[in-house]
Amino acid sequence: RHGGRIVASGHHAYPILPGIGGFASATRPTLADLTIHRLADHPVWAGVDGADLTFRRGVAGFYGRVWHDPPDGALIVNGIGPDRRPLDFTYGVGAGTVLFHGGNDLTGYGGAGDSSGRILPQLPAWMMAP
Repeated sequence: RHGGRIVASGHHAYPILPGIGGFASATRPTLADLTIHRLADHPVWAGVDGADLTFRRGVAGFYGRVWHDPPDGALIVNGIGPDRRPLDFTYGVGAGTVLFHGGNDLTGYGGAGDSSGRILPQLPAWMMAP
């Protein structure tokens, strides 16, 4: 609330972050339901191909399988499925900013041999930027 940036990852099941609704998922997900779509530019995902988020070692769904209702005014960066439901978004809390990822910990993408490996170095750079 007093400034700065924070990152949260996971399925927001309990109201620990202001303004975020609970998570939802497809009942019987298909590949189309697990496809990641870029909806807005953001420094954390600069140069990262959506296909490299959709697939990891040829399997879909590791990056994200659910979506959340974001707070009003949130910037939706990545959406999931044909309806492009909110998976990654940023929003303001007071003078600060929350980056929310509704999937596995973003730091797990540091050693990837594809463009998703850009996430790990770009994440702290974004957090520390003025």
